[in-house]
Order: sequence, then C-alpha cells, then structure tokens
Amino acid sequence: MIGRPQAKAGPARAKVRDKRLNMPNLFIDLRDKVYRTKTWAPGKLILSDYEGALATGEDFSGVLKIGGSPKVFLFDGHAARVDYINKKMAASFELHSSEGQELLAQYYAVKETNPAADLPPLLFSLAYRTVNWSLSGFLIGNYAGKLKIGQQFSGMIRLDKTTKAGFFRAEVKRHVGAVRGLGAQFLSLTPETFEMFEIAMKKSESAGG
Repeated sequence: MIGRPQAKAGPARAKVRDKRLNMPNLFIDLRDKVYRTKTWAPGKLILSDYEGALATGEDFSGVLKIGGSPKVFLFDGHAARVDYINKKMAASFELHSSEGQELLAQYYAVKETNPAADLPPLLFSLAYRTVNWSLSGFLIGNYAGKLKIGQQFSGMIRLDKTTKAGFFRAEVKRHVGAVRGLGAQFLSLTPETFEMFEIAMKKSESAGG
C-alpha cells in the first residue's frame, strides 16, 4: 500500500480534493462476515447461519461469488424473512451485471437437468452504498456493524458495473444517526483504488456532478 495522498498547499487545491461527491455510488466492502449457502436459485437464497442485523423487509447490497469462480459481482437484495432465533434468512437478490446473471443461470441449468447434482455454494458479504465520498474518505448509510469512532479498519471499494476494486485502510470518524451512517477517513490507498476513483470522478463529471 501507499500512504494517504498529500494535497499541495493552497485553499483551491484543498477544496477540489475534499469535494464530496454523491454520485456515482461506490460500494464499501468491509469484509467482516462472509456467508455461504448451497440453498439457492437464480434470484433467491436461504441462509442457515445468519447472525446479522438485517430485519424482515429490509433492502441491502452485497458482493457475491459463485463457487470457485474468481469473479465477484455486486447485487441488490431484499430480506424477505429473517428468523433471529433459528439464524435463518430468506432473501431475493438481483445481480448488477448480465455476466453474473448468465453465470448463475448456467450453474442452475445443471441442477435442473440433473436434480441429484450439487449446486456450487454462493458466498457473499454485505456491501454499503456511499452517501457521499471524496479522496479523503466516505460516508456510508444503513450501517449496523460494531466499528467505533477512532477504530482503524481495512476493506475494499468497488465501482458499480465494472470489475474495478481497490483496497484501503481507514479510521472511523463519526456516526450519523439520521442515515445509520458511518463516516471514515482514508489512511492509505492502493494504486488500484486511485485508478478506480479516477473512473468514478469522470462519471460524476459527465453526469454534471
């Protein structure tokens, strides 16, 4: 990793660097809990070891892998039913990319042809959409984790509809009750993260952000 970038002297430079962007959304993968299930169909899954804080009817986002495939896909999910006592959750989900949807369908087609065949496991973790972000840090919403102010942590940032992702290390600076938010300041970023930020900023400029 490389150290946190230092802005050059001058108020104009600092203002540009610290401009908070609302769009495009970035997805913050804290990599704190990975769930695994072999009970799934395209667009649906059931967990039997769920220990999270999602409530029945709540929407969420996440990062999903299929079996041993190296590819990772973002998705939007909906918690159809959460049973805290038995640690179960039934959810629907929709992958952001058509490539991921096609891969799921291919795997499931084998099961339909041969009911005795085992489905590859789905592995996923929650990802948090940014409320806003800059080169200095980010604010995510709907956070129900255990990170405390002053605590340092590592994670990955992902950009929707691309394969771009980058590692970071950050420190929690605040909690925002109105959006169940967590605000963090970057401590270090990788070159891949800077490349992804450049793509995101160009998208923001083209959208008039």
